[in-house]
Amino acid sequence: MSDDKKPVCSIIVSARDRFSSTEDCLDNILARTPEPHDLIVVLGGAPEGLRRSLREKYGDRARFFFEDRYLNCAQARNIGLRAAKTALAACLDNDVYPRPGWLAPLLACQKETGAGAVVPLILEDSRHIHTAGAYYFVTRKGGRAFASKALPFFQHMVYEGTSLKRTPADYAEMHCQLVDVKAALELGVLDERIQEGEELDSGLTWTKAGRSIWLEPASVVVFDFPIRVEDPMDIPLFKWRWNIRGIIPGYRVMHEKWGMDMTEAGDFKYFLMRINAVLGWLPRVWPTKTALAVDRAFARLMGLSSIPDRIWRHLMAWHAGYYDWVEAFEDPRPPRRRIADEIRRLLPGSGDGRRGTVTVPVSDGVAVDVCWRESTEGFGPAASVRADGVETLRFECFGDGKGGWRTAPGARKRWEPECFYFTERSVEEQIERTAREIRAHLAERRLDAEAEAAACERVEVELRRAISHNQRA
Repeated sequence: MSDDKKPVCSIIVSARDRFSSTEDCLDNILARTPEPHDLIVVLGGAPEGLRRSLREKYGDRARFFFEDRYLNCAQARNIGLRAAKTALAACLDNDVYPRPGWLAPLLACQKETGAGAVVPLILEDSRHIHTAGAYYFVTRKGGRAFASKALPFFQHMVYEGTSLKRTPADYAEMHCQLVDVKAALELGVLDERIQEGEELDSGLTWTKAGRSIWLEPASVVVFDFPIRVEDPMDIPLFKWRWNIRGIIPGYRVMHEKWGMDMTEAGDFKYFLMRINAVLGWLPRVWPTKTALAVDRAFARLMGLSSIPDRIWRHLMAWHAGYYDWVEAFEDPRPPRRRIADEIRRLLPGSGDGRRGTVTVPVSDGVAVDVCWRESTEGFGPAASVRADGVETLRFECFGDGKGGWRTAPGARKRWEPECFYFTERSVEEQIERTAREIRAHLAERRLDAEAEAAACERVEVELRRAISHNQRA
């Protein structure tokens, strides 16, 4: 083989949580990678029809490794790395779509820095950044270390290029990364015991071995975040991939290896619940298009009534393994007892997870209740607008990047779950947004402007007080 035809690197593609995106991903890679490369596709548990279709469509343009069992990211990539015949390999999930010119900058960065791993700028859609490199935030409490992810420029808009420069990173998100094949295998960078969170472990492994990790923003890829599951073929894999009970052992492994709690101070379970909410109960037991359609309709129906919706969320959390996670890392109470206690609080007359409610009067029978609320979605300050005893608007600030608001059923307009989450990055920004939204809501009632302003200012104060009170507790 002549030097100009010799592969410059291997490209290893493996399934993240869907099979249906595989062909689009491979088409994208082949169309946007003019450099000679060795394309390796590793899929565990793929349906026979998909295996046959991939072999027929891509023929000798790709090497396929199919396993009958599902494979986590580390297992699949290690198979690919062991099969690689090149010194470097670009590892991609099958829901990642590189933009033109993506590979050359990664190769150049690795050559110039000697990095163990290089990552591109990763977008979540055509315009919004998922992350530009990644870092650890570590804090200690009572001698115990807590590590959290920090994703720079998360949700920032991108148009034509950016001002970002090549820079070192603490770890590489798994979506796409160029790695030194021999070193990755010898160092055990991909620990196959870890089903989720392996990027944290691999970053520490590279660093311990003295190998650097770099961001190369001249390379850009788009990560297609699963907003919902649309193809029945994906349902079994998605269930397995995000089963919280299957993720718990890997987090215990990381804790033992590095002496740090990697659960993001307890917040990671809320992400796990949000992603599990992408797939409802019915399609999990009846994996068909009909079940997926019924599930979406049912989710909208449940959203019309707050208490049944919250009780349903607790039951779904139980099914997904949320309470097993809590028992393993936070609260030794058995899941059955904990979920019973939480549902009991949601029943009429029993409260709904709210603590320390303070009522801020406005005028003409209008008031705002401010409290601290805890649920399976998170915990944080909350505000509820009442007019003549009827709740008309509710805000809930559930941690950085996770706040939200919803309109009470039958009050102003129907609440749609898609409208729930704020895009504000911090609770402080969510509180400011809450005050603005409440002021606009009160203005519609033509109330006294001074009373509105004073009430909104008091609401902001009480929301911050709710935060500080629970931090002290």
